[in-house]
Amino acid sequence: MKLREDPPGSLQNTIPAPSDRGQLARARKANPHRLPGLSCVCLKRYWRVFLVITGLVVQVVLTVMVWQLVDLSISLMEVWAELARKHLELTLS
Repeated sequence: MKLREDPPGSLQNTIPAPSDRGQLARARKANPHRLPGLSCVCLKRYWRVFLVITGLVVQVVLTVMVWQLVDLSISLMEVWAELARKHLELTLS
């Protein structure tokens, strides 16, 4: 970085020249952690992992719901069979 040519002892020696400021700004943009392409790749990976985990959770929840619905329908059939038995007992006696 090149400083302006000012007399010694001046405060201007510590401030970079305007042309150097542009170079500093370009150097800041060249930081690999700030490149949009690399951060996009990382975000895509995390997004995919998030979607896979969410899909697995949804499948587990749906499987548990189907299991409960099957159990409920079996219980309903048992109650219906008991009702039919009681009805036959009453009508035949």
